[in-house]
Amino acid sequence: MTPEQHAVRAEELAAEAEQLYVDVRLEVEAGDDIDEPIWRWLDTTVQLGQLHATLALRQPAGQPFTAGYEGAGPDDPPA
Repeated sequence: MTPEQHAVRAEELAAEAEQLYVDVRLEVEAGDDIDEPIWRWLDTTVQLGQLHATLALRQPAGQPFTAGYEGAGPDDPPA
């Protein structure tokens, strides 16, 4: 996947995790017990979202990391 695809997937998983959280919260507020598989599902969804968000920050192969630098060369001083 490209960084852009990872970013899109991270946004999708964040939205899914938010909806799961809302559903769980409403059930808890209603006094219902939440089964452990639901908590694991929410946790896994959040972790996958974090993974995709991290991978979205990666540079494509072969491109130098230049954030915080004036130029693109490895010997350029920090900005």
